[in-house]
Amino acid sequence: PDNQYPIKTVVVAGNFSPILRGHIEHIKKAKELGDWLIVITHPDEINKRKGGYSIPLADRVSVLESLKWVNKVVISIDDDGTVAKTLEKLQPNIFAKGGDRTPENMPQNEIDICEKYGIQIWYHVGEVLSSSRKTMDDCLKDREIYLKSHIPT
Repeated sequence: PDNQYPIKTVVVAGNFSPILRGHIEHIKKAKELGDWLIVITHPDEINKRKGGYSIPLADRVSVLESLKWVNKVVISIDDDGTVAKTLEKLQPNIFAKGGDRTPENMPQNEIDICEKYGIQIWYHVGEVLSSSRKTMDDCLKDREIYLKSHIPT
């Protein structure tokens, strides 16, 4: 579909809290699918609701904007943790999902919006290398172990 852009526009979405090597790989591979790459990230409140913590939005946006493959960063307007309303507003040609996403674990409202507006969904764009939540949990556990071993009781 031509949608509203004269060039092929690709969208990726995620928490990016923290931004990891797998995210970079996903963004890089997604850019190869089109001419213009838009990255959607969630506000801090959504990230905190999902994982209990969040790298501040301004920091995530700054890092994402600095990546050479990224043409624009957009903050999700959705309040349910999905990006369905944001996709409806942007109407890209392609919605590129990361290596761990399948039709079975993708939010149905995102699938419905993509079908409604003729947005192609590409799954498994980039390898699954790690989970932000697992990485942060591991860091917090390591910090706790370090503090326990170095602070006298």
